[in-house]
Amino acid sequence: MGGSTGTFSATQWSKDLREILNRVDENDRRISLAGFGFGGALALAIAAKDERVKGVATFAAPAHLDHWCSGADDFHHAVQVAGVVGDEKELLAPQALRRDVLAIDPLDRSHRYRRVDS
Repeated sequence: MGGSTGTFSATQWSKDLREILNRVDENDRRISLAGFGFGGALALAIAAKDERVKGVATFAAPAHLDHWCSGADDFHHAVQVAGVVGDEKELLAPQALRRDVLAIDPLDRSHRYRRVDS
């Protein structure tokens, strides 16, 4: 999205998603988000703070990111081999990367969510 490097960054991916929301928001459009894995956690975190999002579908989304990203060095390595690093210079250092992820709280304001079973 725009100036995004594409390299894994919870902060940058959140900005990218907010920019997408800004671009598709028009005339009371019903906006829903869907995401797999960390994308699902990110969708929940954005939806909890943005009233324009009316629905969220997640698939294998971690609710507790501290468990999901384990130790900083192991997580950093996992990100490197996962294919989500466009430019190695753009990837945060291990501790900073872990802090960046933990700043996303998919359960924040979870009282706003209403579960709908099919």
